[in-house]
Amino acid sequence: MRPSKMFMKALVAIALSQFATGCAVTNAATTEQSALEKTTTYFGAKPGEVVIAAYDKQVLTTTYQARFKGVMYNCVIYYGQVNCKKPGA
Repeated sequence: MRPSKMFMKALVAIALSQFATGCAVTNAATTEQSALEKTTTYFGAKPGEVVIAAYDKQVLTTTYQARFKGVMYNCVIYYGQVNCKKPGA
């Protein structure tokens, strides 16, 4: 017996809503300290070598600036992953 199309659509809708909720919860767990730790790992730096500022946590992303070895980077944490780029890059 095959499930009905309506049942399958309902399952997809539930799965998508749970996925979106999980992503929001992931960012909700991001703190300034965890952002600093993730960024330190991202750069392969030692504790104390990275400084972050202008920390701004939103629903799905966290943005901030990081200074590493005298260079300022614009960083974002999205879905738990850090990505940093030099301004203008």
